[in-house]
Amino acid sequence: MNSAELSFRLATSARREAGRVKVAFRTPAWRRSDLDSILEPDGVLRSKLGSSVAAGDWMTAQRVVIDHIAARPGRFVLDPSGREPLVETVAARFPGATADARSRVPDS
Repeated sequence: MNSAELSFRLATSARREAGRVKVAFRTPAWRRSDLDSILEPDGVLRSKLGSSVAAGDWMTAQRVVIDHIAARPGRFVLDPSGREPLVETVAARFPGATADARSRVPDS
């Protein structure tokens, strides 16, 4: 890793962490307690949140929402969780694809 990349990565990490600190201490622009009223009454996410919303445990509620979103199936055509099956399919249909792709990568 050269100095330009290291500098970029450090700046990006510092910006991300500063944003997390800012969000943790900033007064939200919306009322978090409204979360319970906008979820489907019999929805999966509402049952997962349990009492964390009622108790005002927003860090737990955030973790539950993040975990819920991360666990659901991807909707984008290039979903990272489908990488392995896609690689296997391409390799089966186009046996020379890996070597061809490698030959196209410029030397750095």
